[in-house]
Amino acid sequence: MENEVSHQRPKRMKPTKHVQSSVQDSILTLPSELITEILLRVPVKSLLKFRSVSKSWLALISSPQFVKTHLSQSVNNKENTHHRLMLSSIGPEKNIKVCSIRSLLYESVVESSDLDCPLKTP
Repeated sequence: MENEVSHQRPKRMKPTKHVQSSVQDSILTLPSELITEILLRVPVKSLLKFRSVSKSWLALISSPQFVKTHLSQSVNNKENTHHRLMLSSIGPEKNIKVCSIRSLLYESVVESSDLDCPLKTP
């Protein structure tokens, strides 16, 4: 019996709290200016998803100054074919339209599309 080989898998070690907290601390050390600069280069559709990352990101992305700066950078971008402008109506209908910024700036007729809104009343 002494010569039997154990066929058990080695146990995985869980990261210690020290390792977990150091990872979280390194994320928190990114300067807010750097986060803002990165987010200003992200398409609107992704920004809408990123609002759920944290309360601070929600506040930043929703701030009028950020929206104004993001739109300004999008307009000044010569290759803004992938950038979109989203418009929503206030009221029970919750209609959301999206159109290309390039179309808005350079075409005489602007085409828009309806986006599905989960809050829309049937």
